[in-house]
Amino acid sequence: MLNVLLFALSTAALAAGSSASSVLSNADGKASADLAFDGLLKSGWAEGEMGSGEGQWVELDLGKAVQIDTLSIWPGNLSEGAKSYREYARPRTLRVVVDGEVVGGDQRVQDEIQRFDAKVGRTGRKIRVEVVDVYEGIVFQDLGIAEIAVNYPDNSLATKLDQWMASADAGKRAEVYNASIDEAYARHKSAEFGDSDALALISDSVADGPEFLRPYIQKLVPAGYRAQAVRSGARAQKAIRKLLDPNGIPALELAALRAMDRDQAELKDLVERFYAYQELKGGPSRNVGYWGAPGWAPGQLKGLGEPLAIEADRYGGVWVADTGNNRVQKWSEEGKPEKVWGPPPDISAAWFQKGRKWYVSGSASGEEAGQWTNPVDVEIIPGKLSDGFAALDALGRIQVFDGDGRPVIGWKVETKLAAVPGIGGSAYLEYDPKSGHLIAIIEEQAVVYTLDSEEVGRFEIKDGTPNAAEIDAKGRLLLAFGDEVIAFNAADGFRYGKVIGSDILGQGFEDMDLAMDEEKRLWVLTDTGWAFRFKKPGKLEQKTKVIERPIQRPRFAVHKGVIFLTSDDRIERIDVVQVRLDQAQAEKDAKAQGQD
Repeated sequence: MLNVLLFALSTAALAAGSSASSVLSNADGKASADLAFDGLLKSGWAEGEMGSGEGQWVELDLGKAVQIDTLSIWPGNLSEGAKSYREYARPRTLRVVVDGEVVGGDQRVQDEIQRFDAKVGRTGRKIRVEVVDVYEGIVFQDLGIAEIAVNYPDNSLATKLDQWMASADAGKRAEVYNASIDEAYARHKSAEFGDSDALALISDSVADGPEFLRPYIQKLVPAGYRAQAVRSGARAQKAIRKLLDPNGIPALELAALRAMDRDQAELKDLVERFYAYQELKGGPSRNVGYWGAPGWAPGQLKGLGEPLAIEADRYGGVWVADTGNNRVQKWSEEGKPEKVWGPPPDISAAWFQKGRKWYVSGSASGEEAGQWTNPVDVEIIPGKLSDGFAALDALGRIQVFDGDGRPVIGWKVETKLAAVPGIGGSAYLEYDPKSGHLIAIIEEQAVVYTLDSEEVGRFEIKDGTPNAAEIDAKGRLLLAFGDEVIAFNAADGFRYGKVIGSDILGQGFEDMDLAMDEEKRLWVLTDTGWAFRFKKPGKLEQKTKVIERPIQRPRFAVHKGVIFLTSDDRIERIDVVQVRLDQAQAEKDAKAQGQD
């Protein structure tokens, strides 16, 4: 049952001073206490009692009293990286005991693959790690600890190993090792479906260092300090990076657990890239229903926590700025995915700001024509025979496409401001058909352009960053702030004043969006699910409760009385006429029942 936990160490001398409350023993051997101090992360101690390991312990006798500043613990079964970590039980609360005295009290461990560093700051000889309680494994109950090290990463007790490493014998063994890694790389690369044995050899060296070093580490480095002496194989790391085989992920995860500072950050970034590449290699979903679904295949959407801007054209087509997929998509009036603008899928870490984890993007992010880096808004540009569109991305790039979907021109908004993620949108693009101008709004600044990129106006929005924008039938720029809508001159930003407020929209909502339908009537949708239709801004025509649940950062479009709402990486279609009929019927039925 624990065949992936044990690692054969036929030539290694095991630590004599280790012990444990119990040891798991099966057909594959014993997961003894020694394996928690051998320097290797793919091996480890596992308890052998019934249950999930609460109250179990593992101990190391250092042979003499030494200064213990920190105790580093790699919890769980790490033989297959994060996968085996989740499958087996692992400590949730630990207790460090030095010479019979508890140090630092009970310490909580986050449930993630990690190196847990416990402060000790005292002299002692016997170190015991007790498991107070556990995170249960999703497959197995057996609890394990992969490795324990004293004063990691101090390598001052590896002098004898360093001396041997400088010897001619070590040099020859390193040459043989390097050749074996090169041969394994070539073998895996040339095989049609890869070579599992070759990849295993490379991965093992990435995770626990070159195999030829291990017997010398066991012989020349004291127990408790061996993890410091193990270094992820540099040549093997280079090979696995070039192979881009997702099966190497567990090895890279363990290499990251050994590394420090910048090296650790780079390895963690590489692990994220490999996970994203694994998803990409698995291929897109082949069963994408109408009106979208979360994902990166054509017809799927990815917001990564951001609202997805949506527009409806005069023919009923629905367009979405698919932010996390770095593309623009169009659906038919019936909800069938029709077209995607953007290059083929790829992995990306592009985001409004640095620090985004790698993910699979439905289109490769970029700055060339027909590429986007997180489009934040899409705007329809009506044509004589068909509609074109323009899109604004998080880098402030505007791209205009004609009615045949071909790129016409692109440029970057000249401003020091930038779209900000996490707050639900701070950049908008609006088209004024009366003047033929595009208005780009980034935070508190608006810049007015012709469709051929000429800047014809610029103004500051004194009210701050709006949470919605729209052009009304008179060509005025409507901006929503809090619970009110204010009208501005779309050319110079002159502030006409409030046109809609809480006296119409009511109280209790925090956000709203604005949309114009095919008859140039203004609609407002609040995050409490109320839809308002106006004959003109300020003159309410109807009010309907269209959604019972709260809506986070509403983004919607309207066509022929139907609301198209982007929500949870899908498009939700709401027929307001039918909703009103259903509500009227429900009221009629309730009244009839009351009379009865």
